[in-house]
Amino acid sequence: MRQAVLRSVDDPATPAEPAAALYAALIAPLEQRLAGIDRIIIVPDGPLAFLPFDALRQNSGAPYLCQRFTVTLSPSISVSLMVRSRTHPARDGEMIAFGGALYAPGNRGVDRGQLKGKHERGLTVTAKEEAAAQSSVGQLAGFYDALGYTWDNLPGTLEEVTRIIGEVYGNKGVRLLTGPEVSERSVKELSRQAKLKKYKVIHFACHGYYEQSYPSFSSIVFSEVSKSLAGPEDGYLNVEEAALLSLESDLVNLSACETGLGKLVQGDGVVGLTRALMVAGSDRVGVTLWTVADDATCRFMIAVYARAVREKKTYAEAYRETKLEFIQSKEYASPYFWSPFILYQ
Repeated sequence: MRQAVLRSVDDPATPAEPAAALYAALIAPLEQRLAGIDRIIIVPDGPLAFLPFDALRQNSGAPYLCQRFTVTLSPSISVSLMVRSRTHPARDGEMIAFGGALYAPGNRGVDRGQLKGKHERGLTVTAKEEAAAQSSVGQLAGFYDALGYTWDNLPGTLEEVTRIIGEVYGNKGVRLLTGPEVSERSVKELSRQAKLKKYKVIHFACHGYYEQSYPSFSSIVFSEVSKSLAGPEDGYLNVEEAALLSLESDLVNLSACETGLGKLVQGDGVVGLTRALMVAGSDRVGVTLWTVADDATCRFMIAVYARAVREKKTYAEAYRETKLEFIQSKEYASPYFWSPFILYQ
């Protein structure tokens, strides 16, 4: 559905399917109630949780939904109520950022979102391969290793976090972890030491993976997967582990790939990294719905933080205004570049 909508909104030859059809079904019946409204919070049900609502529009000549409204999502009503009922103390730290992880030996690097190995992203695993992977699961790494997944370095992520910290924050009130420090062990130790609580924003620029067969295995991927770091962690911070972190953040930003996906639970929204991090203590979580390009991601993130920090915009406003900037540009006007970035709050 995500791919079909993306093609539809970007191709004037197919203005009615499926983005316009979804607009007609989901948005059009509410048009009268939306009069005078400028902000929408969506609690999506079922597979709609994986839909880039911002990219819906009535037809190829109409404005995108994000051009009309500030759109944010919530994983469930219960999570929204939980977030609204809590308050965070004052924190001295502005941002802690993780980027430039050590995924592979040497300088082997790729653009973000490229997965190497036996199966490329999105292809179906056979029943025999899945059974072999299941039997290999001692640590989560066994599952991915059995399916032949490997991870390349992401040089663009180092540029992203370095530029955000330097250009937006002026290197003040920040902490940057790079290379082997971008590890699952580091994240968990910082959490145990209550150091993650000191930062308003936690930014992960790294590999991420959504496993549709076993959504709880969906993970933020860290340096341990290179097998060059000693210790008990496997490098996959999965949903259960993310929920156990100790946070008091305004925002956790997962500048990775497909981090917004998860398992659908009847009557309780989407169980995934988004929900886990909000339960762990973050008021907002920025995620992605598909693989994202390095250059566009870096530009998008810098623009979002600049608006939030310098212009004192809310994160919802910063996300929307950055999307509008992309739409007006020549290079990044396609929904592929801006509509995968979703803000949950």
